[in-house]
Amino acid sequence: MWFIWCHRNRLIFDQVDWNLTSILAQVNALLQISVSAFTSIDCSHRPLPRLVHWIHPPLDSVALNVDGSRIGTLGRGGFGGLCRNHEGQFLFGFYGFLGEVSVLQTVILALLYGLRLCWDKWFRKIICYSDSTLVVSLLQGPIPMFHRYENQLMEIHQLLNCDWTCTVVHTLREGNSCADAFGSNGSFRK
Repeated sequence: MWFIWCHRNRLIFDQVDWNLTSILAQVNALLQISVSAFTSIDCSHRPLPRLVHWIHPPLDSVALNVDGSRIGTLGRGGFGGLCRNHEGQFLFGFYGFLGEVSVLQTVILALLYGLRLCWDKWFRKIICYSDSTLVVSLLQGPIPMFHRYENQLMEIHQLLNCDWTCTVVHTLREGNSCADAFGSNGSFRK
């Protein structure tokens, strides 16, 4: 329509003849530009959206979700977590205030405290979830010598080697939101 209207105006105001072949060529050129604008987009590098949710443990296991929190520049740290059964039913939760600490230390202490509670409550098949890739990777190999938190990491390693089935795996932050709430609660307590 646009090209017909433009050619009509050129005929009226500029006395330029219009022909159908010229109009069709312009329409075709605009169509080719429009098609190439939408088909040349490379979407292969974009990740596909995925649904993130809490992961149910196997039938005879429990899931322990842990997280740490550090509020503001003052470094008010806290930790927390919760344990649920295979149906997602809440078994217990915990949180604590740590004072001025690093973010890494809050997550390490959340894991340590949660594992101790699971052991004391006689849970013997545990999948522990943390959204800290650093903590999970620190526990998958030997503990680096002279690491700032070597003592706590050694204690976690000792707990993991006890007579139970316990694994520590990474989860996305969105799948760990309940533990995050407990950890944040710990940061505000004293």
